[in-house]
This record gives sequence, structure tokens and C-alpha cells, in this order.
Amino acid sequence: MPVRPRFALGYTVIKPKALKMLTPEEVIAALGSHVVGEWGEVGQTVFAANEEAVENDEPVVSAYRSPSADTRFYVMTSADRSVTTVFLPDEVKL
Repeated sequence: MPVRPRFALGYTVIKPKALKMLTPEEVIAALGSHVVGEWGEVGQTVFAANEEAVENDEPVVSAYRSPSADTRFYVMTSADRSVTTVFLPDEVKL
């Protein structure tokens, strides 16, 4: 059974370092997981906050691991769902 998106991604932005280090396949897979609520490598607090954020139009953030770049990276969708950003830990202050 297909999984449906839980919210809109809006415009997608990939920060420069993430664009350079991540493969397109990793980015696409992460975006696909993020939009259906598969939050990746987040703790229970962030997981619970994301679940609430989906219902209350608040920012949503997921974390994934890139095997190719051997780094963690993030996907964050704004509260108004107008933009989703893919970034490495040192590119955006959370």
C-alpha cells in the first residue's frame, strides 16, 4: 500500500556543501522519507516534536546518514511549508 505525504515540502533548497557532498540518490531518498514521516536518526524528543509539528504547522526536521560522505545530514521543512532545506550540520544553526 502506498504511503502518502503528510505535509507539503514547498520549494526545495540544498545548501552548497550538502550539494557537493551528498549523492542525488541520498537526497531524494531522504526527502521521500521526510515527507511521509520517517524522521531518520532522531531521538524520541525530536520524533515526538515532529509528530506534533505536522499537526500544528510547525517546523519539521529529520536526520539521515550519508554513507557516501560519511556524515549526518538534515532535512528541515518550514512551519508554513513553503521551503524544505537539505543541509549538513555546519551549514545551518538549529
